[in-house]
Amino acid sequence: MVNFGFIFGVIVMLFVARYAESLSWEVIKCGEGLCGIGQYCYTDPDNSSHCLLTSELDQLEIKQSLEKTWIEKNKQFSLYRVAIINIGDEKITHVVLGIDYTLNLRDNTSMWNIKYDDLYGYLSLPEHVKYISPNSSHIFGYIVKGHTSPNMVIRSVSCK
Repeated sequence: MVNFGFIFGVIVMLFVARYAESLSWEVIKCGEGLCGIGQYCYTDPDNSSHCLLTSELDQLEIKQSLEKTWIEKNKQFSLYRVAIINIGDEKITHVVLGIDYTLNLRDNTSMWNIKYDDLYGYLSLPEHVKYISPNSSHIFGYIVKGHTSPNMVIRSVSCK
């Protein structure tokens, strides 16, 4: 006999988990408030934080480039390099990138030169990078199963 109460409970639990995951992708703390979809948190040199539209972002660019793909034990893998480029006039001291469920790393050592928070799906500058100067960049890399690069969105930028 099918236990519909159990099946319903599992469906509700999956829905709640998916909803919670989507919230971490959609909002980010910014000062005393939250920035939503299509916004990023900008902290200016005076240390005040504001939600700004990503369409008006003029401090940095993100460029993902496929470097190579290969087959290993009948599985395809791809190496990507990502440049966080400072196109503004101020030093960038902190960056948070949102990354969604499409990230499918080869293993837990397949991302380097970036700090990865897999619980919330955020990437940030590693401790040894104090800032990104104007007209320069920070490069990091990752290896994924298959050939699809994950969706990335700028969630927070701090400048000095």
